[in-house]
Amino acid sequence: MHYLLEEFTQGKPLHVSVRKARKHLQELEIPVQNELFYPRASRLPVLIQNPATPELYWPKQPTLPIRQIILFLLIIIGFFGVSKRIPKSEAMTDNISIGEEILVKLFQPRDKQRGVDAVAQCQKPWNYFLPIWKSHIRQQWSDCFVTKKSYQEAAQHLQQSWKRERRSPETLIYLNNAIVEATGVDYYTITVVVPVLQDETEQISNAEVAEEILRGVAQAQTEVNLSLFKKAKPFNFTLPGANFLNLNDLNGKGLKVIIANDANREEQANKVANTIVKRPDILGVIGHWTSKITTETVDIYNQNKLVLVSPGSSTYELTVKPRKFFFRVVTTNDFRAEAMVDILMNQINQNRATIFYNDASPYSSDYKKRLEEKFSEKGAYVIDSVEISRPNFNAKNAIEKVRKDGKSAIILIPDTPVTNNSFTNSLEIIKENDNQNWIIADSGIYSPKTLNIAQPKLLEKVIVTINWHHLNSPQPEFAQTTVQLWGGPVSNRTALSYDAAKVLLEGIRQQPTRQGIQNILADQSFSIDGVTGKIKFKPGTGDRQKLPLELVKIVPCPNQMFGFTFIPVKFSTPEDAGLNCSSSVDF
Repeated sequence: MHYLLEEFTQGKPLHVSVRKARKHLQELEIPVQNELFYPRASRLPVLIQNPATPELYWPKQPTLPIRQIILFLLIIIGFFGVSKRIPKSEAMTDNISIGEEILVKLFQPRDKQRGVDAVAQCQKPWNYFLPIWKSHIRQQWSDCFVTKKSYQEAAQHLQQSWKRERRSPETLIYLNNAIVEATGVDYYTITVVVPVLQDETEQISNAEVAEEILRGVAQAQTEVNLSLFKKAKPFNFTLPGANFLNLNDLNGKGLKVIIANDANREEQANKVANTIVKRPDILGVIGHWTSKITTETVDIYNQNKLVLVSPGSSTYELTVKPRKFFFRVVTTNDFRAEAMVDILMNQINQNRATIFYNDASPYSSDYKKRLEEKFSEKGAYVIDSVEISRPNFNAKNAIEKVRKDGKSAIILIPDTPVTNNSFTNSLEIIKENDNQNWIIADSGIYSPKTLNIAQPKLLEKVIVTINWHHLNSPQPEFAQTTVQLWGGPVSNRTALSYDAAKVLLEGIRQQPTRQGIQNILADQSFSIDGVTGKIKFKPGTGDRQKLPLELVKIVPCPNQMFGFTFIPVKFSTPEDAGLNCSSSVDF
């Protein structure tokens, strides 16, 4: 094809170009020592020129639309039959989707599946479209890449699905993508990587964290695309939030978001990362969530000069060995540990504690080390450190040992609910403690599953440290818009992922190239006002500068999930925080 185009675009007739291309290919059929050769390489079809028709030349000043020129070239390629020589793509099987596959398979509404199927028609491998002389292939090509009919149909189905399931951020991201494609606007592309956990039967076992992250990214994407479509509603498509979301113009372009699932597994995460970095259209990545997977994949992004902005990885290991293309909007473990020791000593008057942690987790084990350092600096004492993820862990025995060691607090630093073993054992610790000792827990405990304990006596002495709470937000309007968009308040994970998206989008706005984005974020003058507070990065590390932690407690609230809710400790009651616990059930 290279030889053919080289001749054809230089003004030679098509049949002459084919003949000269064949001559070049004949040279590849001859074996040469230490070089590859290709038998039968010159077996191209013979074009017979009809004397009654004019010669076919490459147009000197093309007046055809670029899509028609591409279509013409694909016809030639298909005519030569090269489609059989092109390996099949792994699209729709790589845990990466722009809308052709449902990754968060909690349930699959019919409208959503029909929208996904329409997009999947246009995400088939290129060799599928090469036999374009076939009428049905030609029609699919036109529907996907000329008239955009397939994307229009996808947008219609996804719009209907969104109306029925407003809590699905995956649906909203796919709707955004379909509208951007259907309207033909220019756009930028980013990726968000989330952990969608599966059990041994490949069924979804936990998508709580994944959906919380996707909500923040979906909201940021919608704000960008609404800036294009708020006034003009192309093809009668509508995006939610036109009347209450803040519009975010991105150089007059739209935004497509690719969703990737790392499943919190190292092998899958590596495959996903290696696939992402090879796509030149992707300008940046939001992820990964856990420290374990981030430390496993960060060098892949760094070596390929693709910015990775993590909303959740807090391990100090990434500070000790910084990467130029890694940034994070979450507070690092050294600061979190310092804040936790201050809570123990100054708010609950304890200077002794037993730490429950997961030694196999880069996040939890690193956190435990930072706590021990801060305890030593402050003159406090770690009575014991208990590995909470052991298969034979017994919460009752662990609590009995805490009591024998004398009066002390309990510190819980399991993995997030992504990793069920240490998280589940932490809940057992809360139950067995029976409200006797104070418990200070990190954000992994901030979960509806904790509320499901549903016994006031067991939860009274539990304090959880998080980065953001909707009842005490630096930007209260964000907390209000999330209620309107998602049908209820969102978690700190959503706020952090929204801020990660805002950081990446600001880099794109100023310098929309991979290296340009890194230059912007690494500049010492870079600063944005995030919903979790001002975001600046420490020079040379990509760490966020200090972010105060929010302390929350668990209080009864009958109309909330499981009859309880988290509120900032500064409020005595839910009513003081502005909640009406007698109204209809919230999100």
